[in-house]
Amino acid sequence: MSNFVQVSSHCNTFLGIDLHTTAATYAAIDAASDTLKKVTIPNHCTGKILRFVQSFRKPLCIGIESMGSYYWLWDMLKPIADEIHLLDALDLSKIRPRMADTDKISATKIAQIMKTEWVPESYVPPVEIRHLRILGRQWHRITEEATEIKSVMRWQMYQVNARGPKIINAASMHRWMTGHGHKFNALEAQMLWQNCERIQTIERQRDAILREVRLIIRANEYLENRLKIITSPKGISEVLGFIIMAEFGDFHRFKNADAVACWTGLTERTHISNRQKYPGQISKAGSTTLRWALSEAAFEMTKFDARFRQSYEWLVKRTGIKGKARTAMARRLARIIWKMVISETPFKATTNPDTAYKRASQVRQKRKNNQLKRKEHAMEKMQCVMT
Repeated sequence: MSNFVQVSSHCNTFLGIDLHTTAATYAAIDAASDTLKKVTIPNHCTGKILRFVQSFRKPLCIGIESMGSYYWLWDMLKPIADEIHLLDALDLSKIRPRMADTDKISATKIAQIMKTEWVPESYVPPVEIRHLRILGRQWHRITEEATEIKSVMRWQMYQVNARGPKIINAASMHRWMTGHGHKFNALEAQMLWQNCERIQTIERQRDAILREVRLIIRANEYLENRLKIITSPKGISEVLGFIIMAEFGDFHRFKNADAVACWTGLTERTHISNRQKYPGQISKAGSTTLRWALSEAAFEMTKFDARFRQSYEWLVKRTGIKGKARTAMARRLARIIWKMVISETPFKATTNPDTAYKRASQVRQKRKNNQLKRKEHAMEKMQCVMT
């Protein structure tokens, strides 16, 4: 998601950068003489990059095409540049003239667009949000790994007709294996103990991540207040709350709740042919970690909030697929969290879902009536013009 911003016209040099994992192409255009200078420099040659960038006249405007590993270049060039922008690659490809997507052509196009037009600027998170994103994505990865290990351990116990502990963690498995380890042969017991050690390692890593997260949030009052709002619904834990907060970043960059739902990748793709719409699967655009956190939080909220639980049960009954219902609830939760943060209002739990649905239906009916009135008013204007 990008916002179009206008580049300052006072810059003397416009530098476009097409960044890749091992090298980057730099194209510089002089505002006065329109001379173009292009060069490709390996990313490990940071000294050569700085010398090349510092050789141009100031004020200097730099545009970097967005990709996964741009942080190092952004942090290195930001103190040098008078103006710097991170450009959305998808929106950049739609701007005319449409050219073949090669490194030198893309870098030149970035420089030319910055000189003459508005540019599609992407969001660059501050350092605190970057660190929280790294920690949150690491939490997601090791949690998925722990889930897979626990499934393997459960299957190993079923193979010897043993149920095992109700909740599998390092402590419960250690106690259970001390009392029931004789049911396994030497090889099976060895595999279970190895998996138990892996679970214990993951639990230590998660404790370390949580300590680091708390240090970052306590040092920033703004993030601390925002986390309190996000975790105000019962069911959204501290971990899920900080992951959602970090992945969203700046909530004010979204125009409305529809933009939020589309950005999360939880909206369905639609194929239109011969005026017929064919809904497809969700787009899965954006962060996988954010979709996982929203899905987990939405499912937990169905246990505590009456309206969420009723909506979830109705969707399961309608679709017959729990996964679809869970995705729909995650999309709804993303809208709710965005509204909570924008309005700085904590979540209010619903004890009587029937009253909430009645109020929602009244709002929808009022919206339909207003649309009909606007249509009638437009028709009256057209009749007046025709007569």
